[in-house]
Amino acid sequence: MRKGQTPAVTAVLITSVIVGSVATAYVWGAPLLEKQQAEADLENTKEDAKDLYSSIVQISESGGQDRVELNLDREGENVELEVNEEKDFIDITASTQRAPYPMDTWTLLEGKSYQNLTFGSGSFGLKGTDSPGVVGVRPVGGPDSAIVTFRIDFRNLKVPSDSVSNYESMKPKLTKIDLRTTGRQKASSDTTLVISHQGVEEDRGDDRVEVDTGEKLSRDRTIVEVDIR
Repeated sequence: MRKGQTPAVTAVLITSVIVGSVATAYVWGAPLLEKQQAEADLENTKEDAKDLYSSIVQISESGGQDRVELNLDREGENVELEVNEEKDFIDITASTQRAPYPMDTWTLLEGKSYQNLTFGSGSFGLKGTDSPGVVGVRPVGGPDSAIVTFRIDFRNLKVPSDSVSNYESMKPKLTKIDLRTTGRQKASSDTTLVISHQGVEEDRGDDRVEVDTGEKLSRDRTIVEVDIR
């Protein structure tokens, strides 16, 4: 080998080593970055569900109106929101590579007890002990690919009887947050939700709610409107 060729050969060898190192780092690093991004996206979806739940509860208690911005358009993650008026819950579903929750079962993220939830049992929770609703999560699928459902779920709460002399106020009754929509019930892109208090409706007489003891209780439903824009 000529003396002049030595630096050239050395440069080629160094370049090969550098290119090989970069390629190896990319092959091993890209999946790790994708995993971290997927975990961050899922965490953001969870926080969106909790923020929406808090806003609905606050509006139901204090009245007025609130706006909630939801980022449902995320790269590599299909996110969809759906409001179920009949059963008073909101689902936010997201696809992810790996879910950090027990598979095929509901886990509570916000709120207390499973009483009278769509994934629970019983006719009511107890006001003052149980929350008016919960945020739950349930992943389905396999170890490397899952569909995760975050559910904002509202229930009947039984109000203890009063010691007031008025006969009607002495009777136990139920309360519930009743979700309503105007227009769309689904969204799958960046969305603004307008949450507003629409008054209270009463279930009395024949409209009373029969609980698991066979007793019929009156119920006050606080109407909260969810306008998807």
